[in-house]
Amino acid sequence: MPNSNPLASLRVLRRHLALGTAAAGLVWAAGVGGNEAAAGTCTPLVGADIECSGAADAGGNDMTQVLSGGGVPVSVTTADGFGIDTSNDGGDALTITGDGGLTFDDTNAAGSAITGAEDGIDATNSGGGALSITTNGTVTGVASDGIFARNNTGGPP
Repeated sequence: MPNSNPLASLRVLRRHLALGTAAAGLVWAAGVGGNEAAAGTCTPLVGADIECSGAADAGGNDMTQVLSGGGVPVSVTTADGFGIDTSNDGGDALTITGDGGLTFDDTNAAGSAITGAEDGIDATNSGGGALSITTNGTVTGVASDGIFARNNTGGPP
C-alpha cells in the first residue's frame, strides 16, 4: 500500500537524493563546486576536511549545506562565530555524509548556532569507522531532530 503521508514520502526522497550525491560530494570537496548560502557556509580545506564559517542569516534564509567526504571519512570543523539557519528556506541546516568515519567538531568557546527547518545536523557514516559530533553551541531542528545521526557499519543505509 503506498505511503499516504506526503511529508514522510518527501523525507524518504530527500534522504535518497542525499545519498545519491556522494560522488558529487567528492567533486565539491575538491573545490570544483559548492553550496550557496546567504550567510553561514562550508568550504573544503584539504581532502575531505571541511570548515564552516560565517554568521547565520538573521531571517533564516541560509541554504542547506550538503557535506560529503566523497566515499572517504569526512571531518567538519567550525570557525568562531559560525551559524546557519534554514528555518525559512526548508531542509536540514547541515547534511553530512562520510564513509569510514565522520567527525563534526564545534568546540569554539561560544559554540555555533545551527538551526534547520527539519534537522539541525543530519549525519550519516557508512562502511565502518566512528561517528562523532561535538558542539558547544545550540543545534535545533524545527520540525524534527536537533541532531539526527546514524552509523551504518555494514554499508550504505
